[in-house]
Amino acid sequence: PLVIYIAIGLVAVVLLVTFLVFMCKTSSSQPDAIREGHEVSMWSEQAESRKKTMKFLRLFLQGCLAAYLPVSRSVFQILVCERTMAKVFTDLGLSLCTYNPDGTVDSCKCNDWEPYLYLQIAAGILLLGFTIALPVRCYTLIKKNKPVGSREDPDFRYDEDGHKVPYTDDMYNMDLNTRPDQLKCPYLFLYKGYERRWAYYKVLVMVLKFCVCIPVIIFWDNIVIQTTVTLLLLALFSAASFYTSPFIDSNADRMDQSARVTAVCVLLFGFIGSKDVWESASGFWGVMIHVVNFTNVAILILFTALGAKCCRRCMQDRLGTYNFHDTCLNVRGPAHDIVPKWQIEREVKHRVWHAFWTSVIMNKMDEAV
Repeated sequence: PLVIYIAIGLVAVVLLVTFLVFMCKTSSSQPDAIREGHEVSMWSEQAESRKKTMKFLRLFLQGCLAAYLPVSRSVFQILVCERTMAKVFTDLGLSLCTYNPDGTVDSCKCNDWEPYLYLQIAAGILLLGFTIALPVRCYTLIKKNKPVGSREDPDFRYDEDGHKVPYTDDMYNMDLNTRPDQLKCPYLFLYKGYERRWAYYKVLVMVLKFCVCIPVIIFWDNIVIQTTVTLLLLALFSAASFYTSPFIDSNADRMDQSARVTAVCVLLFGFIGSKDVWESASGFWGVMIHVVNFTNVAILILFTALGAKCCRRCMQDRLGTYNFHDTCLNVRGPAHDIVPKWQIEREVKHRVWHAFWTSVIMNKMDEAV
C-alpha cells in the first residue's frame, strides 16, 4: 500500500507540474496585436520559429482532453471514498469496506486508513488545478483565438466594397480554413467546425460528461436515484444538442443529436429492464438497447456518407436541387433563402467585374513571368 500511495502522489505531482508549464507556455506564446503592435509574433510566424513549442502546446492539450474524464472521475472517487476506489485498497490488504452476507459492498470508510487523508488532499489539489482549471483555460484560449468580424465590432466587418456587413458563420468558417494565423494556431481543434456563437461547445461537453459521473459516483449504493439523476442530466444534454445545433455542418448536428438520444434511450431501457430494480423485468428491453444502438450506427453511416462531396452532388442531381450563393453575405443555400436577399447591382459587380479584372491581372502576371 505504501508503494501505491507514493506512486499516486508522484503521478499527481508530475501532472500538476507539467500542466503548470503548459499554462505558462500558453500565456507567453499568445499573440496580442493590441499590446505588442508591429512587434507581435503571430501563430503563422511562431509555427516557423518555435516549432517544438507549438507542437508541445497542441499535443499536450489534446492529451489533457483525452485524460480529463478518467483523471477527474478517479479524483472524485478518492474524495468521496467511492466503493470502486475503496475496493482497490481492500485488494491490497486494507479492510476499508464492510460486506453484506451476499458478498456485495455495504459501506466503505476510507478514513480508517490514516494516510488516506493525504490522498484526499492530493485529489482536492488535482480537482482544483486540473478538473476545474482545464475547462476554464480552454474557454479563455478559444475566446482569445477564434476569428471575429473586426476589433471594433466582433459581429460585423467591412466587405470588399467597403460596406459594413454582419459577420456570418460562413465568413467565420472561411477564416478558419484560409487565414494563416488560424491554420497554424495550436488550439484550432478546440473550436473548428462549430458555429461562432457555440465555439465553446467542446468545453461544455467536457464539463457535462464529468457532471454525469458525479451522481454515478455519489449514489453508487442506490441504483434508482443514480439512474434517475443521470437520466435527467443526459436528457438535458440531449435537449441542449437540439437547441444549440452547434456544428457548422448540419450533418454533424444530426449525428450529434442521434448519439445523445441513443445515450438517453440506452440508459432508460437498461433501467426499465434491470432485474436489480424490477423483479418482473423483461428481456425485451435488452433487445431494444441493441435495436437503438444499431439504428444509431446506421444514422451515423448515412450522414457520414452524405457529408462527402460526391454523395451530395449525386443527391442534388437525383433530386434536381440547386445550391445558390450570395456573394455579398458569403452564404449558400436553397433558392427561397438566397435569391430574395440578392443585391443585384453588387452581385453583378462581384460575379462579372471582379472576375474580369482578376483574369486580366492573372494573365498579366503570367506574361511577366
